[in-house]
Amino acid sequence: EVVFKDNFSAAIAGIVEGDYRRDGTNQLITCSVDGEVRGYSPANKDSSHNLMDNNAEQDLVRELSQRKNNLLLELKNYSENTKAGKEVGGLKLSATTDVDGQQMGIIPANTQLQTSLQVTTETESMPSHVQLLINTTNNTVIKSVMIFAEGIFNGESHVVHPPAGSVGSSSVCPYSRLKMFL
Repeated sequence: EVVFKDNFSAAIAGIVEGDYRRDGTNQLITCSVDGEVRGYSPANKDSSHNLMDNNAEQDLVRELSQRKNNLLLELKNYSENTKAGKEVGGLKLSATTDVDGQQMGIIPANTQLQTSLQVTTETESMPSHVQLLINTTNNTVIKSVMIFAEGIFNGESHVVHPPAGSVGSSSVCPYSRLKMFL
């Protein structure tokens, strides 16, 4: 839990506890490599309520910072996608490009994924397993699916590449080797 945050202009050389103000109470004393010394008094019991309010503010700042980073990443992806449709050196680039003999396209901004999870019981031909069903709303082709689930999969992720003949706007991702939780 962060109660107080401070920055020195140089690295910290040492931290000790002592009576820095010579008033009979111990403080946390820090000294930087360039000789700067600062003393910090412990928080009193009356201010603990204020510290809890700061934690709520810190949580909000952390949440907003995470949201900002996600939006910046999304903006970067959009700008990279629009570069493929711009003119470069007098040549008009199309929305699809040829990479290693395969057509790669830009994912439209209005693409949404519809997902559902289905548990299938064991049959004579197949063991019990979980299936993730994925559909796109605008017929965008799904060539692979990467699922990240910390603590669920061996290796923390699962990748599915549908056979070339079954590539389309929907995909089924079966998985039968889930970690067992007791």
